[in-house]
Amino acid sequence: MGGENQSGVDNFNDNNNNQTTNNCCQCGDICVTLNENPDSGLVLLFGWAGCNDRYLMKYSQIYERAGYSTVRFTADIQKVRSFSSYRAFALEIYENVLESCKSSFIVFHVFSMNGCSVFCALWDLIENLADADLFKAKIKGIIYDSAPANVSPWQSATAISIATLPTGKYSSTLRDTYRCVLAAGLSLHRSLIWLRSQFEANVYERNFAFYRMLSFTELPPHQLFLYSHSDAICSSKSIESFINKQKENRNFNISKTCFVNSPHCQHYRLHPSDYEQACLNFITSLNS
Repeated sequence: MGGENQSGVDNFNDNNNNQTTNNCCQCGDICVTLNENPDSGLVLLFGWAGCNDRYLMKYSQIYERAGYSTVRFTADIQKVRSFSSYRAFALEIYENVLESCKSSFIVFHVFSMNGCSVFCALWDLIENLADADLFKAKIKGIIYDSAPANVSPWQSATAISIATLPTGKYSSTLRDTYRCVLAAGLSLHRSLIWLRSQFEANVYERNFAFYRMLSFTELPPHQLFLYSHSDAICSSKSIESFINKQKENRNFNISKTCFVNSPHCQHYRLHPSDYEQACLNFITSLNS
């Protein structure tokens, strides 16, 4: 990374030791806001595809007002070519934030499958650390917003087309055309993955975050799911299938809030009080 970004990292490390007031610094696409207490818990928020940081900031402020440090990051969907693309993002987060983290505990808040994919790649990285067990012991919980789900090619194409050709900047005709072309390409990719799975082991786990998540025998022990029956991209049925799988592990403490009418990743916008209370109750319970 360039000298300017490295300066941001140095400031982050210094602030971990010397900070007396809330401070925000930015290292590349990573935004860090530190609480005045360097030992306060840290919440890492990974945004959905196309998420603007000013929207993700509204979520991080829930935790900042409650006295926690936060890290915001959204993987640029235009830089993603496959599931393996998320490894570079994970390494950036680890080297610039987690490797020098002094917080007493860590919580993740991930949005949609873009956020889940960042988490998956980061969890894989953590599992390969020499002190993986000690590091994972600090990670107390994870909050899923509109995820994880086994997303169809059409659902993926819908999410990507909206993220890359947002309403207001591009015509619906262009966006719909792009979505159809993208869905065809993603369908072909999934067909090839199925074909490879007939001859290779663990192909789905290496190519799709949902299946990789299912394969993890260890995840943060406390999990909160925030989802909706009205989600057209990550269906409640698929999310609930993942929840049921997690419940099979007796070491996991699972809680959930299912909204009736909120679209994909818009639960906080339509149900701000319920959403904020669910998040704060969850993170507070980790300290009790």
